[in-house]
Amino acid sequence: MGFDLQGLGKAALAGSAVGLAGKYLGGGSSGLNQDFSFGTPESRTNQYNANPDLIASVGNLNQQGNMFNNMSNTYQQQYGQMIDPNSSYNAGLYGQASSGIQDMGAQRFQQQNQAIASRGGPASMATLLRAVGQSNDGNTYANAVRNIQNNSFQQAQGFGNMAINAGQAGTSAFGQAGQFNAGIDANTLQNNQNNMQSENQYNQYLKTSAYNQDVQNQNTKTDRQGNLLSAAGGVAGAALSAKSIFLCIPEGTEIDTPDGQVEIQELKAGDKVIGFNGKSVSIEQKHEYKENPNVKRFLELTFDDGSIVNLCDMHRLNDVRSKYLAVGNIINQKTIVNIDWYDGVKRSYDLLTEDKGYQISNIPVNSMIEEMAKMANFAFPKINYSGYNTNINEVA
Repeated sequence: MGFDLQGLGKAALAGSAVGLAGKYLGGGSSGLNQDFSFGTPESRTNQYNANPDLIASVGNLNQQGNMFNNMSNTYQQQYGQMIDPNSSYNAGLYGQASSGIQDMGAQRFQQQNQAIASRGGPASMATLLRAVGQSNDGNTYANAVRNIQNNSFQQAQGFGNMAINAGQAGTSAFGQAGQFNAGIDANTLQNNQNNMQSENQYNQYLKTSAYNQDVQNQNTKTDRQGNLLSAAGGVAGAALSAKSIFLCIPEGTEIDTPDGQVEIQELKAGDKVIGFNGKSVSIEQKHEYKENPNVKRFLELTFDDGSIVNLCDMHRLNDVRSKYLAVGNIINQKTIVNIDWYDGVKRSYDLLTEDKGYQISNIPVNSMIEEMAKMANFAFPKINYSGYNTNINEVA
Protein backbone atom coordinates (compact mmCIF):
# COMPACT_ATOMS: atom_id res chain seq x y z
CA MET A 1 0.00 0.00 0.00
CA GLY A 2 1.23 3.49 -0.58
CA PHE A 3 0.38 7.14 -0.81
CA ASP A 4 2.68 7.94 -3.75
CA LEU A 5 3.90 11.56 -3.66
CA GLN A 6 5.42 11.16 -7.13
CA GLY A 7 2.00 10.06 -8.31
CA LEU A 8 0.57 13.16 -6.72
CA GLY A 9 3.02 15.26 -8.64
CA LYS A 10 1.78 13.68 -11.86
CA ALA A 11 -1.81 14.27 -10.81
CA ALA A 12 -0.99 17.90 -10.05
CA LEU A 13 0.45 18.27 -13.55
CA ALA A 14 -2.69 16.73 -14.92
CA GLY A 15 -4.71 19.26 -12.92
CA SER A 16 -2.71 22.10 -14.45
CA ALA A 17 -3.37 20.60 -17.86
CA VAL A 18 -7.09 20.76 -17.09
CA GLY A 19 -6.85 24.51 -16.57
CA LEU A 20 -4.97 25.01 -19.81
CA ALA A 21 -7.39 22.79 -21.71
CA GLY A 22 -10.36 24.68 -20.26
CA LYS A 23 -8.82 28.00 -21.32
CA TYR A 24 -8.18 26.67 -24.82
CA LEU A 25 -11.62 25.15 -25.22
CA GLY A 26 -13.32 28.24 -23.80
CA GLY A 27 -11.63 30.70 -26.14
CA GLY A 28 -14.04 32.42 -28.49
CA SER A 29 -17.09 30.77 -26.94
CA SER A 30 -20.31 32.76 -27.30
CA GLY A 31 -22.90 30.38 -25.86
CA LEU A 32 -24.54 30.08 -22.46
CA ASN A 33 -22.66 31.56 -19.50
CA GLN A 34 -24.79 30.62 -16.50
CA ASP A 35 -23.38 31.05 -12.96
CA PHE A 36 -24.42 27.95 -11.02
CA SER A 37 -23.01 29.01 -7.64
CA PHE A 38 -25.29 29.70 -4.69
CA GLY A 39 -24.97 30.62 -1.03
CA THR A 40 -21.73 31.07 0.92
CA PRO A 41 -19.36 28.51 2.45
CA GLU A 42 -20.72 29.45 5.86
CA SER A 43 -24.30 28.82 4.81
CA ARG A 44 -23.42 25.40 3.36
CA THR A 45 -21.62 24.10 6.45
CA ASN A 46 -22.46 23.45 10.09
CA GLN A 47 -20.43 24.65 13.04
CA TYR A 48 -20.06 22.14 15.86
CA ASN A 49 -19.95 23.70 19.32
CA ALA A 50 -19.48 21.36 22.25
CA ASN A 51 -22.17 21.50 24.91
CA PRO A 52 -21.11 24.14 27.49
CA ASP A 53 -22.25 21.81 30.26
CA LEU A 54 -19.96 19.10 28.87
CA ILE A 55 -17.01 21.49 28.76
CA ALA A 56 -17.84 22.61 32.29
CA SER A 57 -17.95 18.96 33.37
CA VAL A 58 -14.47 18.40 31.94
CA GLY A 59 -13.21 21.39 33.91
CA ASN A 60 -14.93 20.20 37.09
CA LEU A 61 -13.48 16.70 36.70
CA ASN A 62 -9.99 18.11 36.27
CA GLN A 63 -10.50 20.25 39.37
CA GLN A 64 -11.72 17.22 41.30
CA GLY A 65 -8.71 15.25 40.10
CA ASN A 66 -6.37 17.95 41.38
CA MET A 67 -8.27 18.16 44.66
CA PHE A 68 -8.06 14.40 45.23
CA ASN A 69 -4.38 14.40 44.37
CA ASN A 70 -3.77 17.17 46.91
CA MET A 71 -5.73 15.23 49.52
CA SER A 72 -3.70 12.13 48.75
CA ASN A 73 -0.46 14.08 49.24
CA THR A 74 -1.71 15.46 52.58
CA TYR A 75 -2.69 11.99 53.81
CA GLN A 76 0.67 10.60 52.73
CA GLN A 77 2.47 13.30 54.72
CA GLN A 78 0.36 12.52 57.79
CA TYR A 79 1.06 8.82 57.27
CA GLY A 80 4.79 9.54 57.25
CA GLN A 81 4.54 11.53 60.50
CA MET A 82 2.69 8.74 62.31
CA ILE A 83 4.61 5.73 61.01
CA ASP A 84 8.00 7.26 61.97
CA PRO A 85 8.62 6.81 65.75
CA ASN A 86 11.10 9.71 65.63
CA SER A 87 8.81 12.15 63.81
CA SER A 88 7.92 15.55 65.28
CA TYR A 89 4.35 14.34 65.77
CA ASN A 90 5.34 11.36 67.94
CA ALA A 91 8.04 13.39 69.70
CA GLY A 92 5.35 15.82 70.81
CA LEU A 93 3.27 12.98 72.26
CA TYR A 94 6.33 11.61 74.06
CA GLY A 95 6.93 15.04 75.57
CA GLN A 96 3.34 15.30 76.79
CA ALA A 97 3.53 11.85 78.39
CA SER A 98 6.86 12.66 80.06
CA SER A 99 5.59 15.95 81.46
CA GLY A 100 2.48 14.28 82.86
CA ILE A 101 4.47 11.49 84.53
CA GLN A 102 6.98 13.96 86.02
CA ASP A 103 4.18 16.14 87.41
CA MET A 104 2.51 13.11 88.99
CA GLY A 105 5.87 11.95 90.46
CA ALA A 106 6.59 15.35 91.96
CA GLN A 107 3.11 15.48 93.50
CA ARG A 108 3.49 11.96 94.86
CA PHE A 109 6.91 12.74 96.40
CA GLN A 110 5.51 15.83 98.11
CA GLN A 111 2.62 13.82 99.57
CA GLN A 112 5.04 11.13 100.80
CA ASN A 113 7.29 13.69 102.51
CA GLN A 114 4.31 15.23 104.25
CA ALA A 115 3.10 11.82 105.45
CA ILE A 116 6.54 10.81 106.79
CA ALA A 117 7.01 14.14 108.52
CA SER A 118 3.57 13.98 110.17
CA ARG A 119 4.44 10.56 111.61
CA GLY A 120 7.97 11.52 112.64
CA GLY A 121 9.59 9.10 110.19
CA PRO A 122 13.24 9.31 109.15
CA ALA A 123 14.31 11.43 106.13
CA SER A 124 16.01 8.38 104.62
CA MET A 125 12.59 6.81 104.17
CA ALA A 126 11.57 9.71 101.89
CA THR A 127 14.73 9.24 99.81
CA LEU A 128 14.07 5.52 99.42
CA LEU A 129 10.45 6.03 98.42
CA ARG A 130 11.48 8.67 95.90
CA ALA A 131 13.96 6.26 94.25
CA VAL A 132 11.28 3.58 94.04
CA GLY A 133 8.82 6.10 92.57
CA GLN A 134 11.29 7.27 89.93
CA SER A 135 11.91 3.67 88.89
CA ASN A 136 8.18 3.11 88.54
CA ASP A 137 7.85 6.38 86.61
CA GLY A 138 10.49 5.15 84.18
CA ASN A 139 8.52 1.98 83.54
CA THR A 140 5.35 4.00 83.16
CA TYR A 141 7.02 6.27 80.59
CA ALA A 142 8.33 3.28 78.62
CA ASN A 143 4.81 1.81 78.50
CA ALA A 144 3.43 5.19 77.42
CA VAL A 145 5.94 5.36 74.55
CA ARG A 146 4.96 1.88 73.37
CA ASN A 147 1.24 2.79 73.52
CA ILE A 148 1.89 6.01 71.57
CA GLN A 149 3.80 4.12 68.87
CA ASN A 150 1.09 1.45 68.59
CA ASN A 151 -1.67 4.06 68.31
CA SER A 152 0.34 6.08 65.78
CA PHE A 153 0.91 2.95 63.69
CA GLN A 154 -2.82 2.18 63.63
CA GLN A 155 -3.66 5.76 62.70
CA ALA A 156 -0.95 5.70 60.01
CA GLN A 157 -2.65 2.70 58.42
CA GLY A 158 -5.89 4.67 58.25
CA PHE A 159 -4.22 7.67 56.63
CA GLY A 160 -2.39 5.35 54.21
CA ASN A 161 -5.69 3.87 53.06
CA MET A 162 -7.21 7.34 52.68
CA ALA A 163 -4.20 8.43 50.60
CA ILE A 164 -4.66 5.41 48.29
CA ASN A 165 -8.42 6.04 47.93
CA ALA A 166 -7.91 9.75 47.21
CA GLY A 167 -5.25 8.95 44.61
CA GLN A 168 -7.57 6.47 42.88
CA ALA A 169 -10.41 9.01 42.92
CA GLY A 170 -8.10 11.60 41.30
CA THR A 171 -7.07 9.15 38.59
CA SER A 172 -10.71 8.29 37.92
CA ALA A 173 -11.68 11.97 37.61
CA PHE A 174 -8.87 12.67 35.15
CA GLY A 175 -9.83 9.55 33.18
CA GLN A 176 -13.46 10.67 32.86
CA ALA A 177 -12.32 14.13 31.74
CA GLY A 178 -10.16 12.48 29.08
CA GLN A 179 -13.11 10.41 27.85
CA PHE A 180 -15.27 13.54 27.55
CA ASN A 181 -12.51 15.29 25.61
CA ALA A 182 -12.24 12.28 23.31
CA GLY A 183 -16.00 12.48 22.71
CA ILE A 184 -15.74 16.17 21.82
CA ASP A 185 -12.91 15.33 19.43
CA ALA A 186 -14.96 12.57 17.79
CA ASN A 187 -17.98 14.87 17.34
CA THR A 188 -15.78 17.60 15.91
CA LEU A 189 -14.22 15.17 13.45
CA GLN A 190 -17.63 13.86 12.38
CA ASN A 191 -18.90 17.41 11.85
CA ASN A 192 -15.81 18.30 9.80
CA GLN A 193 -16.27 15.19 7.68
CA ASN A 194 -19.92 16.05 7.05
CA ASN A 195 -18.96 19.59 6.06
CA MET A 196 -16.23 18.31 3.74
CA GLN A 197 -18.67 15.93 2.11
CA SER A 198 -21.27 18.68 1.67
CA GLU A 199 -18.74 21.09 0.17
CA ASN A 200 -17.40 18.36 -2.10
CA GLN A 201 -20.90 17.68 -3.40
CA TYR A 202 -21.39 21.40 -3.99
CA ASN A 203 -18.08 21.69 -5.87
CA GLN A 204 -18.93 18.60 -7.86
CA TYR A 205 -22.26 20.16 -8.77
CA LEU A 206 -20.51 23.35 -9.98
CA LYS A 207 -18.00 21.39 -12.03
CA THR A 208 -20.66 19.17 -13.57
CA SER A 209 -22.94 22.09 -14.43
CA ALA A 210 -20.12 24.15 -15.91
CA TYR A 211 -18.89 21.17 -17.89
CA ASN A 212 -22.34 20.41 -19.32
CA GLN A 213 -22.76 24.06 -20.25
CA ASP A 214 -19.36 24.09 -21.94
CA VAL A 215 -20.22 20.97 -23.92
CA GLN A 216 -23.47 22.50 -25.08
CA ASN A 217 -21.78 25.75 -26.15
CA GLN A 218 -18.73 24.35 -27.91
CA ASN A 219 -19.88 20.95 -29.11
CA THR A 220 -16.37 19.77 -28.27
CA LYS A 221 -14.93 16.44 -29.31
CA THR A 222 -12.65 16.30 -26.28
CA ASP A 223 -15.23 15.51 -23.59
CA ARG A 224 -13.59 12.30 -22.42
CA GLN A 225 -10.12 13.88 -22.27
CA GLY A 226 -11.46 16.82 -20.30
CA ASN A 227 -13.14 14.49 -17.79
CA LEU A 228 -9.92 12.53 -17.23
CA LEU A 229 -7.89 15.70 -16.75
CA SER A 230 -10.49 17.10 -14.36
CA ALA A 231 -10.39 13.90 -12.31
CA ALA A 232 -6.58 13.99 -12.14
CA GLY A 233 -6.58 17.64 -11.11
CA GLY A 234 -9.22 16.96 -8.48
CA VAL A 235 -7.26 14.08 -6.96
CA ALA A 236 -4.07 16.16 -6.85
CA GLY A 237 -5.92 19.08 -5.29
CA ALA A 238 -7.43 16.80 -2.68
CA ALA A 239 -4.02 15.31 -1.88
CA LEU A 240 -2.33 18.70 -1.60
CA SER A 241 -5.22 19.92 0.55
CA ALA A 242 -4.77 16.91 2.83
CA LYS A 243 -1.05 17.72 3.23
CA SER A 244 -1.88 21.34 4.08
CA ILE A 245 -3.99 20.04 6.99
CA PHE A 246 -1.38 17.64 8.38
CA LEU A 247 2.14 18.93 9.14
CA CYS A 248 3.42 15.71 10.81
CA ILE A 249 6.47 15.27 13.10
CA PRO A 250 9.17 18.03 13.08
CA GLU A 251 12.75 17.26 12.15
CA GLY A 252 14.93 16.29 15.11
CA THR A 253 12.18 14.50 17.06
CA GLU A 254 13.51 11.29 18.60
CA ILE A 255 11.56 8.07 17.91
CA ASP A 256 11.65 5.08 20.26
CA THR A 257 13.44 2.05 18.78
CA PRO A 258 14.55 -1.30 20.28
CA ASP A 259 18.09 0.17 20.44
CA GLY A 260 17.12 3.53 21.98
CA GLN A 261 15.84 6.83 20.59
CA VAL A 262 16.75 7.86 17.02
CA GLU A 263 15.94 11.16 15.30
CA ILE A 264 13.13 10.64 12.81
CA GLN A 265 15.09 11.97 9.79
CA GLU A 266 17.75 9.29 10.39
CA LEU A 267 15.27 6.41 10.10
CA LYS A 268 14.46 4.64 6.83
CA ALA A 269 12.07 2.02 5.48
CA GLY A 270 12.87 -1.40 6.92
CA ASP A 271 14.24 -0.08 10.23
CA LYS A 272 12.74 -1.33 13.48
CA VAL A 273 10.89 1.03 15.85
CA ILE A 274 8.67 0.61 18.90
CA GLY A 275 5.17 0.40 17.44
CA PHE A 276 1.96 2.04 18.59
CA ASN A 277 1.13 -0.99 20.72
CA GLY A 278 4.57 -1.15 22.33
CA LYS A 279 6.03 -3.98 20.23
CA SER A 280 8.93 -3.87 17.78
CA VAL A 281 7.66 -3.26 14.22
CA SER A 282 9.18 -2.43 10.82
CA ILE A 283 8.86 0.88 9.01
CA GLU A 284 6.87 0.29 5.80
CA GLN A 285 7.20 3.85 4.44
CA LYS A 286 8.88 7.10 5.48
CA HIS A 287 7.48 10.41 4.16
CA GLU A 288 9.37 13.73 4.21
CA TYR A 289 7.69 17.12 3.72
CA LYS A 290 8.86 20.69 3.25
CA GLU A 291 7.09 23.02 5.71
CA ASN A 292 6.45 26.75 5.93
CA PRO A 293 8.55 27.96 8.92
CA ASN A 294 6.15 30.89 9.43
CA VAL A 295 3.24 28.61 10.31
CA LYS A 296 2.75 28.30 14.08
CA ARG A 297 1.07 24.88 14.24
CA PHE A 298 3.54 22.72 16.10
CA LEU A 299 3.19 21.71 19.76
CA GLU A 300 5.71 20.69 22.39
CA LEU A 301 4.01 18.57 25.08
CA THR A 302 5.87 18.18 28.38
CA PHE A 303 4.87 15.34 30.75
CA ASP A 304 5.29 14.97 34.50
CA ASP A 305 8.23 12.57 34.10
CA GLY A 306 10.16 15.15 32.01
CA SER A 307 9.56 13.45 28.66
CA ILE A 308 8.70 15.67 25.65
CA VAL A 309 6.70 15.00 22.47
CA ASN A 310 6.76 17.34 19.42
CA LEU A 311 4.16 17.11 16.65
CA CYS A 312 1.73 19.18 14.59
CA ASP A 313 -1.71 20.21 15.83
CA MET A 314 -3.59 17.69 13.65
CA HIS A 315 -1.37 14.71 14.46
CA ARG A 316 -2.96 12.13 16.73
CA LEU A 317 -1.42 11.19 20.07
CA ASN A 318 -2.90 7.90 21.31
CA ASP A 319 -5.83 8.40 18.84
CA VAL A 320 -6.55 11.99 20.02
CA ARG A 321 -5.63 15.03 17.92
CA SER A 322 -2.93 16.98 19.75
CA LYS A 323 -4.74 20.31 19.42
CA TYR A 324 -7.50 19.00 21.69
CA LEU A 325 -5.12 17.93 24.46
CA ALA A 326 -4.90 20.00 27.63
CA VAL A 327 -2.68 20.28 30.69
CA GLY A 328 -3.76 17.58 33.14
CA ASN A 329 -4.68 14.98 30.50
CA ILE A 330 -3.17 11.56 31.17
CA ILE A 331 -1.73 9.52 28.29
CA ASN A 332 -0.19 6.11 28.91
CA GLN A 333 0.04 6.87 32.68
CA LYS A 334 1.83 10.19 32.03
CA THR A 335 0.28 13.57 32.85
CA ILE A 336 0.68 16.59 30.57
CA VAL A 337 2.12 19.48 32.61
CA ASN A 338 2.83 22.04 29.86
CA ILE A 339 1.92 22.74 26.18
CA ASP A 340 3.86 25.21 23.98
CA TRP A 341 2.92 26.19 20.40
CA TYR A 342 5.74 27.17 18.06
CA ASP A 343 6.80 27.75 14.44
CA GLY A 344 10.14 27.71 12.61
CA VAL A 345 9.84 24.11 11.37
CA LYS A 346 11.30 23.65 7.85
CA ARG A 347 10.88 19.88 7.44
CA SER A 348 8.59 17.26 8.92
CA TYR A 349 8.28 13.48 8.63
CA ASP A 350 5.87 10.63 9.21
CA LEU A 351 6.29 6.85 9.37
CA LEU A 352 3.96 4.09 8.17
CA THR A 353 4.59 0.99 10.30
CA GLU A 354 3.21 -2.51 10.63
CA ASP A 355 0.68 -1.34 13.23
CA LYS A 356 -1.06 2.00 13.87
CA GLY A 357 2.11 4.04 14.32
CA TYR A 358 5.09 4.38 16.64
CA GLN A 359 6.11 5.80 20.04
CA ILE A 360 7.87 8.92 21.27
CA SER A 361 9.09 8.75 24.90
CA ASN A 362 6.77 5.76 25.51
CA ILE A 363 3.75 7.76 24.22
CA PRO A 364 1.80 6.10 21.33
CA VAL A 365 1.76 8.30 18.19
CA ASN A 366 -0.56 7.54 15.27
CA SER A 367 0.76 7.42 11.73
CA MET A 368 -1.24 9.97 9.66
CA ILE A 369 -0.16 8.69 6.24
CA GLU A 370 -3.20 6.47 5.67
CA GLU A 371 -5.55 9.18 6.92
CA MET A 372 -4.05 11.66 4.44
CA ALA A 373 -4.46 9.08 1.70
CA LYS A 374 -8.13 8.65 2.59
CA MET A 375 -8.67 12.41 2.61
CA ALA A 376 -7.04 12.65 -0.82
CA ASN A 377 -9.47 9.96 -1.98
CA PHE A 378 -12.41 11.87 -0.47
CA ALA A 379 -13.46 13.73 -3.60
CA PHE A 380 -13.12 10.68 -5.88
CA PRO A 381 -14.04 7.62 -3.77
CA LYS A 382 -13.92 5.19 -6.71
CA ILE A 383 -10.17 5.68 -7.17
CA ASN A 384 -8.20 3.03 -5.23
CA TYR A 385 -4.86 3.95 -3.60
CA SER A 386 -3.16 0.53 -3.66
CA GLY A 387 -5.47 -1.23 -1.26
CA TYR A 388 -6.53 1.64 1.05
CA ASN A 389 -10.13 1.58 2.26
CA THR A 390 -11.57 4.80 0.81
CA ASN A 391 -14.90 4.80 2.66
CA ILE A 392 -15.09 8.38 4.01
CA ASN A 393 -17.20 7.26 6.96
CA GLU A 394 -14.22 5.25 8.22
CA VAL A 395 -11.78 8.17 8.21
CA ALA A 396 -10.78 8.64 11.84
